[in-house]
Amino acid sequence: MSFPRTQKLTAGFTMIEMVLYVTLITIITVPIISLIVSTSENLQKLRAARTVDTSAQIVLEKISREIRYASDVDVITSILGTTPGKLELLSQTSGGVPITVSFSVVAGRIEFQRSTSASSSPLTPANILVDQLIFDLITTPRSKAIKTSLVLTATQGAGVVERTYNTTTVLRGSY
Repeated sequence: MSFPRTQKLTAGFTMIEMVLYVTLITIITVPIISLIVSTSENLQKLRAARTVDTSAQIVLEKISREIRYASDVDVITSILGTTPGKLELLSQTSGGVPITVSFSVVAGRIEFQRSTSASSSPLTPANILVDQLIFDLITTPRSKAIKTSLVLTATQGAGVVERTYNTTTVLRGSY
């Protein structure tokens, strides 16, 4: 009688093979994960930068438009040359009624108010912080202008963007 030979099955991986495979997978996946995280952070910074730029464009356009329509600056109630600045413009309605237009920083946001309205309206969204708002009066023998300096910060996730904007606008009613 003969006994069948038993064969030892050698299926599976050895310990050295497992360590080698884990090392190779780690070498491949770590840079990919790092790239994904880096791309995500850059996307958040890009979104924050776009938000800051859009907000600055809206704010500076509104300020410039009101300065152009103004006849003079109320230098007594305006806070010029320092931050947070306040700009009080003397203007008039389309019907010729004198009004005052005001720009100021309230709780980190730029507020706009007309003397014909009891409340002010924010020009910057809640996720934008106004770090600096300075108005400087420039006077020449022929005209007046306002230089506006604005520093805005936006935070979106891990992305934080701070940008500085400057513009100078001539008062149309002063020349």
